Amino acid sequence: MNDAWAVDCGLDVRLIGNNRRLHVGSAMLDILAGRITQ
Repeated sequence: MNDAWAVDCGLDVRLIGNNRRLHVGSAMLDILAGRITQ
């Protein structure tokens, strides 16, 4: 559940185009990628 929310949040952040928030969204996706690889 939280993973899906984080992905949606990251995508919304990218659409906003705010660089600071973009980095936050990328960090979330990196964390999700880490969970998947584990």
